[in-house]
Amino acid sequence: MQLVTLLNWEEVVDRTPTQPSPENSIAPSYQDWGEAPDVSKFYGRIEELKQLKQWIIDERCRLVVLLAQGGIGKTALSVKLAQEIQGDFEYVIWRSLRESPPIER
Repeated sequence: MQLVTLLNWEEVVDRTPTQPSPENSIAPSYQDWGEAPDVSKFYGRIEELKQLKQWIIDERCRLVVLLAQGGIGKTALSVKLAQEIQGDFEYVIWRSLRESPPIER
């Protein structure tokens, strides 16, 4: 049985970000992987993972967009990245937007 805690996204986003050092890295206090795909068999993309980690962890980039044609592995790359850097964040929340309604203009 999995305990589900509902979060107010505004409370999570409005928190002052902290940047623990790698040697003092702590496990996130909250993880919700939703329907994240299994990436236990992940091969290659070492340079891409390294670059993304540098942007997010070292340079503290707050937005990264992965753009490419369908089926090339964007989702697998992003899940693998999130798993590898999860210790640097208090919250990890994974959600798919596949079945979400379109944005109205």
